[in-house]
Amino acid sequence: MKKSKKQLSLDERKSLLLMGIEQSIEKYLKDICDEKNTPYLCTYKQSSQGKKNIVKFVLEEMLYNEMTIGDALREKERILDPKFISD
Repeated sequence: MKKSKKQLSLDERKSLLLMGIEQSIEKYLKDICDEKNTPYLCTYKQSSQGKKNIVKFVLEEMLYNEMTIGDALREKERILDPKFISD
């Protein structure tokens, strides 16, 4: 007899997808984060709230602006860098 596979609910599939994206963001942060190229992002990710904000920002940029994870992280670095503050 064949075992039937349990069908995942829509909420379960969304949760798995979100977890996968969050893991990818974490990997990108580890790979691109260094004090020379992304000092503000590296400092910001040290706190749990900073990390949550980074993930939220990246997800929104991917969804609304069709950015890649890397592009969104570079944009977040520009936003955090005080040299780019404008009136």
